[in-house]
Amino acid sequence: MKKFLLASCAFAACIGASAQQLQKAPVANPALRLSQLNAVMFEGTAKKAPAQKIDTKSFIGLLVNNSWDEEKEINFSTTDTLYSANVQDDAGNTLNVKWSIYGNQLGHVYGKFDEATNTFTVPMRQYFGDGQPIDLGEEQSPIVFFGVSTNDYFCDFVAKYDPSTGLLTPNDTVRGYIAIVAEGTYQNAWVMRNFAPTIGHANAIQTGSYTGKSEWLDLEQPVWIDYSAADDGVVDIYNHFLSATGAGCKLSVDVDGQDASMATGQPMLYISDESAHADFGKYIKLRGVAIDEAAGTISPDFDMATIEGGTYINGEVAFSNIYYRGFSEIKGGQGYATPFFFNCTFTPLATGIAGVTVKADKAADNRIFNLAGQQVSKDYKGVVIQNGVKKLQK
Repeated sequence: MKKFLLASCAFAACIGASAQQLQKAPVANPALRLSQLNAVMFEGTAKKAPAQKIDTKSFIGLLVNNSWDEEKEINFSTTDTLYSANVQDDAGNTLNVKWSIYGNQLGHVYGKFDEATNTFTVPMRQYFGDGQPIDLGEEQSPIVFFGVSTNDYFCDFVAKYDPSTGLLTPNDTVRGYIAIVAEGTYQNAWVMRNFAPTIGHANAIQTGSYTGKSEWLDLEQPVWIDYSAADDGVVDIYNHFLSATGAGCKLSVDVDGQDASMATGQPMLYISDESAHADFGKYIKLRGVAIDEAAGTISPDFDMATIEGGTYINGEVAFSNIYYRGFSEIKGGQGYATPFFFNCTFTPLATGIAGVTVKADKAADNRIFNLAGQQVSKDYKGVVIQNGVKKLQK
């Protein structure tokens, strides 16, 4: 039951509470062929098909939930990958449905397409890469996938099926899937009624670094940058900062020509354990970071009102300063400081961003900053950041 609820939370988290006009984006393949469509009955012993990595610039169905609700802790900003189910690409590779279970663990899921009802169902029991099942309920109750269209209404499925050819042709007005439990004890659990989805392709890649136990680790992940409000001076970035944490966030970047600054205190909702974390509140906040190079420590800078030094050039948002994610209420100096991030750049993908007006390109100014964000001279010794690149200056 517990594992079922966790997965249900992940399903619920895929659907945002506020709709936006969705952009039309190209579909990865014009036609997809199901493998032995009518003969396959995917039960608990379904033969696993090899998974294939999909280019985030073109895959179908990146779901981004951009809402948080003080009364509903299951709504947290996250990025979940769902692409076409058990189909073959142009190269003949069989693909699986993938989605993010709680904690961003990717599971391989199998199912059956019902031509009569035009629905695709998968068993309640899901199989991960090692083939070990995870029980989400007491029965093999299937999950039904429905498409979500750009007009914010649900449709029956995300592709047209031609029984004479066995081809599935994706409907390019569809941008993702939702899921409900179809039958059994948990029938209709987590039906996404009264929710308006915000669904689109990844339109940027975030790169940068974050701290491991004792070292800086590279970071790269798809993100959704909402440029719809750019004319109002704000660009929203939705991502899943650290894939293993299960808690994502929304960053609001104030845009002023080529320069950008990000106010600290951006809310990031997580699924909290109220009994353990009641004193810390529901929201996680972004705060600045102070660097003590002599002591080799990084600690929160509670006096930093904003994180300055970002740039916004030709649709690319970049921050070279270090910041961290922590709980909104720190009592007696105690709290949680999840890994620190720095030198993060959000680069638009080839599928592109339209309708964003920025000033002319600005040449690199070659100013040098230390890790605390303070400008230093070329004689400064230590790790520095110049033109958004971290390097050791000797």
